[in-house]
Amino acid sequence: MKLLFVCSRNRLRSPTAEVIFSSCDGFEVSSAGTSDDAETPVSGDLIEWADVVFVMENIHRKKLNQKFGLLLRSTRIVVLGIPDNFKYMDPELIRVLEREVSRHMPEIHAAKMIERTTLLYRPVGQKELDLITEGGFRAFPSRLEGQPIFYPVLNEEYATFIAREWNTKDAASGFVGYVLRFSVRADYLAKFQVQKVGGATALEYWIPAKQLTEFNENIVGSIEVISQYTASDPLRETS
Repeated sequence: MKLLFVCSRNRLRSPTAEVIFSSCDGFEVSSAGTSDDAETPVSGDLIEWADVVFVMENIHRKKLNQKFGLLLRSTRIVVLGIPDNFKYMDPELIRVLEREVSRHMPEIHAAKMIERTTLLYRPVGQKELDLITEGGFRAFPSRLEGQPIFYPVLNEEYATFIAREWNTKDAASGFVGYVLRFSVRADYLAKFQVQKVGGATALEYWIPAKQLTEFNENIVGSIEVISQYTASDPLRETS
């Protein structure tokens, strides 16, 4: 099932919903905004793609009906009643989203209760990948001196940019970049704030190096290599 979350500018509420529900099996999730300056403006293609559209407030439903009335005739629209009072990935916003979405769609509540995880990504060079391989793709290696923070990122696009544009130009990375994908228990991640370090996709967690062992213990399943980039062949992918 395809779910579209809509707020005004697609910067706080709807992207938070996209992150927290993307890990639910059986659901594809996207987000957009009704404003012209939204990070991702709502489009006709998105409306046609969605099976259910969740809007944060009645004003968003009104704007969608005014602009996409004909396209919405066969689409379910749900008003969540969530005001613009929260920061991105605010723990209280996450609780309200989970409560309200589950109330209107019990099946997504069931999917999240199976194992509440968040899908994360990490761009790495050859040396780090070799250490992860030695560990059976179950954990990330300890940070070196001078590396006080471990940086997993929230989306494949940002991880790909770093692997392709940074790692392939870095001698310490062996002039190669890999994008890794893995899942972490959502309850554990809730203790950390999401950090926005650039554009809309530049989102990451800052995990202190001394807490990396604990972080590794909350990884669910294996760490996967989903793509590889080299200086000579920067667009090559493994899957």
